[in-house]
Amino acid sequence: MPLIVPPTPPVLEADKEAIAAEFAKVEQFLKQLQVDTEELKVSERERLNAVDEIVQELDVVLKDAKSQLKSREEEMKQLKSEIEILRTELPRFLDRASEGQKNDLLDIQNELKSLKQILSNRLRSTGPAEGDRPSPTISSATLSSTLQTPVSTMKPPSRAGIPSWQLAAANKFKESNGSAESTSSSSQTDASTAVTTEQ
Repeated sequence: MPLIVPPTPPVLEADKEAIAAEFAKVEQFLKQLQVDTEELKVSERERLNAVDEIVQELDVVLKDAKSQLKSREEEMKQLKSEIEILRTELPRFLDRASEGQKNDLLDIQNELKSLKQILSNRLRSTGPAEGDRPSPTISSATLSSTLQTPVSTMKPPSRAGIPSWQLAAANKFKESNGSAESTSSSSQTDASTAVTTEQ
């Protein structure tokens, strides 16, 4: 007699059904695991895409920041260079401006001396008989306003001719000479008429 009794067909059928059920469960589990795995892959892929986009945006921002920083550094270097040039050139410019003002004042003084010389020469050329004529004078207010005028607003005196204010003074002098001469001539006429009447 055999030691192991073979299972009966009903037992075999029950075992077969139990094994089939277990395989079905495993297959269903594998399918669910596959679905979960696919969903996980999709979510991870989307997350990686989002991370890539963020990285690209950060890269663009960093590039812009570097470009702006470089541009700012260049501007600062240029500004520093301009400040250095200005600090170097400013004393020279002030010296040149001061020298120019001194030269302009000397020119004005020379022109005043020239005007004084012209008036003196014209007074001398009138002769001793006309010594009593009133000498033309320039008001102190005119000279004061002329000397107080900023040098930057005054036109540089012309080397080739007499300035306009000198011409105006000369014309005034001529007018005063003309009125004096007319007065003198009328006085001489009256005197000659009186002598003729007496004769």
